[in-house]
Amino acid sequence: MNLETRAKLATSLKEKEISLPPYDPRDLDAAVQSIADGLPRQHTTVEQMRNAVKTLNALRHFDHTRTLGKAWMECRPFDATIAKHYAQALIDLFELDTAETLLNDALKKAEANSADAQAHGEIPEYRGLLGRVEKQRYVSSGDKERLVAATNQYLTQFDSKRQSAGWFWYGINAIALAAREQREGVTPHGRTTPVPSASDVYKHMKKLYQKTPDDPWVPATASEAALALDKCDDAELWLYRFLHHERVEPFNIQSYDRQLREIWQGDPTRGGNNCADRLSRITTRHILRTQAQFSISRAAIPALKQAVERGDLGDLEKNFLGESTFSVANVRDMLAVCSSIGCVTNRSGARLGTGFLVDGAWLGLSSEGTVFVTNAHVISATVPKAIPPRCPFRKSVVSLFAGQREHLEGMLT
Repeated sequence: MNLETRAKLATSLKEKEISLPPYDPRDLDAAVQSIADGLPRQHTTVEQMRNAVKTLNALRHFDHTRTLGKAWMECRPFDATIAKHYAQALIDLFELDTAETLLNDALKKAEANSADAQAHGEIPEYRGLLGRVEKQRYVSSGDKERLVAATNQYLTQFDSKRQSAGWFWYGINAIALAAREQREGVTPHGRTTPVPSASDVYKHMKKLYQKTPDDPWVPATASEAALALDKCDDAELWLYRFLHHERVEPFNIQSYDRQLREIWQGDPTRGGNNCADRLSRITTRHILRTQAQFSISRAAIPALKQAVERGDLGDLEKNFLGESTFSVANVRDMLAVCSSIGCVTNRSGARLGTGFLVDGAWLGLSSEGTVFVTNAHVISATVPKAIPPRCPFRKSVVSLFAGQREHLEGMLT
């Protein structure tokens, strides 16, 4: 481990700009832990911690934000902005119950008469994040009541008079979720707040883009509003403006990609001219090229397997430029092994780690049958905070991609 690199990374995290020098993941781990360990000795100011968790979230290091957020809350006074970023990280880590508890507690503190201006300013953010908690619960469970709850949560926060101040993200989320309600045949009862007009949001975004070109969420929102209006060429134009925005971060891109796949049901592997599929293909290619990642919903796995088996790959692009992305052979390999991949969660569904199934004979354990292999920091008798290996488990591991939703669940207290 390079101590000088660790110190530079820790310093960079505390700086205002969202950027980091090239680093080894182990050095970043150590840098984050050094910041957390120094909190009781007052080595980090509140402004520096805000910068650190904002940077980590922007670069999608949510586990590190969780480390710093938890450490801060254990030994420092409540800070509304740190709590917001901490909750964002928890949601992306699927710790939805914990995130909801944190947000509701933060709301109470921010709404108190003694709360400062910074805390009061984060109240709309907390309420918006509570909407996202419900949205992710719907995506995870398919429970349509969660879908209605998410839509209502965003609607209560949307106020067209506040769009110019940056509140348009509530509106576009309400529009997307209401469109999903319609596709699912859901008729919400007792809703008194009307769903915003996608046309009004789109017109406003075009004007706002001229006034505030430094906000990457503006072209993203314009793209999604155009999608809602079925103006796919416009949606694609704004999507490219968003993807190539000088201030766009991995967090921004992955957020819109997730919205396209989870709410608009875009499938990057599906052919045809469906607008959500088309936009999803664009974001998938971009993420492959810039982040070397590929995401696909469980529901799309069977169709992709069938296409590969039939050799029906005409919709997959030919690579004439030698770009370092996934080949058809890579896709075949991933589909072949994904049936043995599992996820370790606790009772609330928070992901604690991943692993894979192997034949015990491969490990010289012929009498053990199938064995689940994971990292020591997930299940270990010696690593701090890991699940003890003697902990009773409720279910055996089943692939997340095999059409089932069972997980390896430790009986954690």
